Amino acid sequence: MRSTDLAELIALAAIWGASFLFMRIAAPEFGPVALTALRVAGAALCLLPLVVWRGHGAALATHWKVIAVVGVVNSAVPFVL
Repeated sequence: MRSTDLAELIALAAIWGASFLFMRIAAPEFGPVALTALRVAGAALCLLPLVVWRGHGAALATHWKVIAVVGVVNSAVPFVL
């Protein structure tokens, strides 16, 4: 394993773990639905430029309905529950 791989793994673990800490703190303040909306919207705002930069913007525009359904079922609903 290269040192860059290890650094990326540690960064991913820190981000993933911090999200659970922030959810625990923010859930009583915002409520589960508003917090889920903020998390999913924040992720979309971060990932959308990456999708366009990698040249998949046309595929996103073409298949946005299917992607939205998968996003709701796999991200929004579990986070609210």
